[in-house]
Amino acid sequence: MATEDHADAMEQWGILRKQYPELPSADEVEQEFDIRLQEPVVRTTLWIIIDHVMQSANHLEGILQPQRMPDMIEHKFYTETERKAFYKKYKELIAKVHELWAPMFQTRKERVNALIKGYQYVKKQLKPFMHDFLSNQAEQWLKEDNGPEEKRESYMG
Repeated sequence: MATEDHADAMEQWGILRKQYPELPSADEVEQEFDIRLQEPVVRTTLWIIIDHVMQSANHLEGILQPQRMPDMIEHKFYTETERKAFYKKYKELIAKVHELWAPMFQTRKERVNALIKGYQYVKKQLKPFMHDFLSNQAEQWLKEDNGPEEKRESYMG
């Protein structure tokens, strides 16, 4: 059954690609996102793209508005100037989420166009940025430090 579903999804993608030649190949999309296409191909793939953008925004949000212990530690990895640049990127990502989500309430043509734009954005801009960002995060976590700062309590505060 799953094989038939995948075959149907691949067939649908092929039909779409004839209508929208700028659409990446089904194989390219499956490889890029490590997925197997499934129907409805446009909505499902667009949700995957939206999820990639949203998860990336969530990583930045943790640095900008730390709530959990790892976020509080990671917040200290960056200067105020770097955090301002991350805020600008965060705004870009949230705007992109809305830009990609809005066509879900429009026609299939608008959804396909959003998918094409979103795919290019993720592949060319988001993936390189997030790779560098997360690689830096990992390096920062592995750096030697003196542990948490101790606050000395005294009568003077």
